[in-house]
Amino acid sequence: MAETPLPANEPIPLTRHLRLTESAIVDRLVVLGFLQEDADLLASLHPWVFRVADTFLQWFYDEQFSYPEFAQIVERAGSDRRRLQGFQRQYLLQLFNGMPDAAYVESRLRIGARHARIAVTPNWYVSSYGLYGRYFFPMLLRHIPFRRRKGRHAIEALSKQLSFDKALVLDMYIVGVTDDVRSSVTGTSFDASIQASELLRKMAALDLKRDRRKRRWR
Repeated sequence: MAETPLPANEPIPLTRHLRLTESAIVDRLVVLGFLQEDADLLASLHPWVFRVADTFLQWFYDEQFSYPEFAQIVERAGSDRRRLQGFQRQYLLQLFNGMPDAAYVESRLRIGARHARIAVTPNWYVSSYGLYGRYFFPMLLRHIPFRRRKGRHAIEALSKQLSFDKALVLDMYIVGVTDDVRSSVTGTSFDASIQASELLRKMAALDLKRDRRKRRWR
């Protein structure tokens, strides 16, 4: 199907740069096993997440800003904790809005481009996902203490979506896409970067499957 032409002077969506059509987005979700029932379960938790978001984010950024290197990166970027916490709160709530669509994917890609531009290295970005496991997952289990099966399902569904998001942002690091992508990334190097990002995505999906198998055998 032909792509819809964009109005003059409107930036080309990053999804086009990465050839992420709607079917490609669906394929990524299928590989991770993220189903409509996962999206519906997370959406049902949105009111609770809205209430507890500030508590989680306090712990999240207490941890992040305990590292001087992270604080220096934020300062060099001209940002501060309050702004970061606002963006992270928005993201947290988006995780519980239902099935990811093209607009959601575009927002994650732009986050990746922004992080690459201000020199937030991948290790800081990836490690931030560990804080969801350390602080948010226990909060989720405490919220539904007498329905452990639902709690495990919710954690597994959220883990799938976080893996989906992580792969999107890492795509931007690999490809090296920033605001001047059209002049800095062309031809063969761009194709090779896309292939590398696809390999990384498949490896992440395999890691998630192994993790799910380990949890079943515990």
